[in-house]
Amino acid sequence: MTLLRQEMKLRGLSQRTVKSYLQYIIKCLEYARNSPRSIAATDVRAYLEHLADRGLSSSTLNTAYSALQFYFGAILHRKFFTGIPRAHKEKRLPTVLSKDEARRMVDGTVNQKHKCMLQLLYGTGMRVGELVRLRMGDVENGTDMRFVQELLGHANIMTTQIYTHVATSALVRMVSPLDF
Repeated sequence: MTLLRQEMKLRGLSQRTVKSYLQYIIKCLEYARNSPRSIAATDVRAYLEHLADRGLSSSTLNTAYSALQFYFGAILHRKFFTGIPRAHKEKRLPTVLSKDEARRMVDGTVNQKHKCMLQLLYGTGMRVGELVRLRMGDVENGTDMRFVQELLGHANIMTTQIYTHVATSALVRMVSPLDF
């Protein structure tokens, strides 16, 4: 296990990943009751099935898979993972807040910065990662028309000007989702 730990550190894996990988590898070896050199693909497959039967998420199953593939492939140079499938991620629809839930969340937020962030997320539909990277220069005036032209893929600047004029007049009539 020392070589394994060293290899993971040299590859720059986080401490959390190292701990997680070690846990799954040790548990697999205990489950199979076999030495690392004599463990077979059927043992690994049975262990992963055992985890699936316990109701673990596909993400957890794939972490265990990656840990075992790393150990047996990169460290022990054993190549039996071609016949073992990865878990498919379950497709879940995102939870959407009702207007009332959004209003209560925004109204219940005292910190003005946090309130602004919630309003931006709800009002624009952007993702948290997009909000985190948002800068003042990114904000609805002053954008160079040539930049907009390039973003929209217009060959002629006149086309862009027509679209921005139409968009501006449409914006005046638009109701913000924040106008509960």
